[in-house]
Amino acid sequence: MTEVLEPLFAHVEPGPLLKIGAAARRIAEAGGLVGQVEAQMRDMAQRNLIHVRAKRGTGPTAHNLFALSDVATAAALRAARVSGFADVAVQQEISRACYSVSQEVPEDAARVIGFQLDTVRLGGPEENAGVIHPITAALAAWEETGTGWNVRLDVSINAETGERRVFAMVYDPAIHPFPAPKAGWFPVSTTLIPIWRYFPAILRSEEGAN
Repeated sequence: MTEVLEPLFAHVEPGPLLKIGAAARRIAEAGGLVGQVEAQMRDMAQRNLIHVRAKRGTGPTAHNLFALSDVATAAALRAARVSGFADVAVQQEISRACYSVSQEVPEDAARVIGFQLDTVRLGGPEENAGVIHPITAALAAWEETGTGWNVRLDVSINAETGERRVFAMVYDPAIHPFPAPKAGWFPVSTTLIPIWRYFPAILRSEEGAN
């Protein structure tokens, strides 16, 4: 896990809030996978990998409600799982990258990734946005300009201790520099998740929203 620049939950996310069924339908790659995605999202929420914004109802029948940024984060986590990256460290790091900017990200990139918008729509009316998550910035970039952001995951091994390190970043590869490998760490692999491929479905109509 990497150190984060600052927590970004102290704001209201733009766009509708979705119950888990509606959220799962937006990111399931096939209709027959919706139940599987729902179960995965419940697990992600229980492990604090995705944020629950509100609840609808009371007691055991209450529904968790998710913002579009949380749905997109679930898509990134699911894509990693499907690609064979299901271990705890990787899942936690991808979640961290979707919701916050690491201190390792160069200052100019951090300003862009965790940028401030006057207004953002995300499938609904314009709302005041303020500081937003990197994954929300990725959704806004796709909605406004069709720009596709990725989730990049790098795995490296310390040349002396053998310790494994994972580092993830949500970014536009055309404009955001990715941090250079740390000295003393052997770069083992780089995985790119084109998270933007899920965005057209995530940003569709508000059917199923709270």
